[in-house]
Amino acid sequence: MRNPANLPLEPFGDVLDYAVHGNLDVKSLCTFCLVGRQWYVTSIPRIYSKWTYNGEYRSFISLWKFSRTILSNFRVAEQVRTLDIRNWGFHPLGHSEVNLHTDLLQEDLKLIRGAIHNARIQELESDIMKALHRADRRPPMALLLTRLPNLTTICAHVPESDVVLAEVLKQALKDQDNRPQQQTLQNLKEASLPSEWHYPSTQDARDLYTLRLDYLWPLFRLPNIRKLSLFDFEPHGVAILFGDTAGASPITHLTLV
Repeated sequence: MRNPANLPLEPFGDVLDYAVHGNLDVKSLCTFCLVGRQWYVTSIPRIYSKWTYNGEYRSFISLWKFSRTILSNFRVAEQVRTLDIRNWGFHPLGHSEVNLHTDLLQEDLKLIRGAIHNARIQELESDIMKALHRADRRPPMALLLTRLPNLTTICAHVPESDVVLAEVLKQALKDQDNRPQQQTLQNLKEASLPSEWHYPSTQDARDLYTLRLDYLWPLFRLPNIRKLSLFDFEPHGVAILFGDTAGASPITHLTLV
């Protein structure tokens, strides 16, 4: 009888899909990874194809651990197709991270500097390092987006302002012919962007702000974007933002609410 370890990958995927009917949770898939190499290779795309993060309930460290995996392992980064990311631009009132300071390991800092240079935003390096020390989740989230070459779908409750993400999006429009495989959001096809929940520092109640295109406008010009939805959207000043850069967009389905 042929050794199962020498079988091609296809039967392992078929067996896995048949056994769980596509409903296996991530924890169980991680257990399959320990069985053997073939099960590991089969399970990894299912584990990383979609990542969900809600900053209202999950910590800076949780975000950083996933970001570190992506920054250090290109083969894993290639598996990510969908992001559902929410509320990473604020610290909820009473949250344990409000006054948190974190000191990352030197090897982690090296990874971050490499990601900064790869994204061509070196002028922000000092500000990013200071923000990371304050456990600000905006820089690692923005850098994460620069290292997912096969990302096709995003649902993101975006911050009211994000200097690093703004620069990352601008860079996504540059050198598309020269660096197509490394280009940020090169294969993004669908994006749904509500405003994230905002916690004013002087109030007890949560409030909503309107979503503006001050830094999100490059999304309209990404090469493969086809469906874009913006909620709580404020259109005032949009024409000024685009200015002389206005032109044809590949978007076929646009929702503005």
